[in-house]
Amino acid sequence: RNQRQQATSDQQMRVAVCGGKEFMAKYLIGSVLLSLHRNSHISELLIGNCRGVDAIVAKWAERTGIPVSYYNSDWLAYGADADDVRNQILLAECPDIIVLFPGGKRTHDLLNKAIAAGHQHILRVDPTRKKPARWYQNHNTAFTQQVTDNQEKTEQADGTQADDQMRFEEVNDD
Repeated sequence: RNQRQQATSDQQMRVAVCGGKEFMAKYLIGSVLLSLHRNSHISELLIGNCRGVDAIVAKWAERTGIPVSYYNSDWLAYGADADDVRNQILLAECPDIIVLFPGGKRTHDLLNKAIAAGHQHILRVDPTRKKPARWYQNHNTAFTQQVTDNQEKTEQADGTQADDQMRFEEVNDD
């Protein structure tokens, strides 16, 4: 087992999951969460309360019986900055693992803030990249997980079906 698995496998883990409102790859999201849950028992999921990634994670958690803590954006108090404030509050909760799926500038900003804050276990998942899932640990040194060819159907935002290749194999990137 690698160091990340040794550090997390015997503990219960609080996992923050973030991503875009338009990212609807439910099978990819489910397979990533299932892989994490098998390797490091997820005891709680921390998510926003939006459509897209948040809604898919909430449904997955309901089916698996994992508790969810919702972090809502307070638009009345913070206006246009509400999502940024919510993300700062989520990071301040010090989750054990942060998982980032494709999203917009706020998701990318959350990645940068998590790295700058010294969060130790950050998994960035982007099926369009050559290395679609990458662990950021101790400022960009860690493990990479490769998505390989397990054909699964992913429901897109427009209701169509598209093939995704998404079985994870862990590869030591050192």
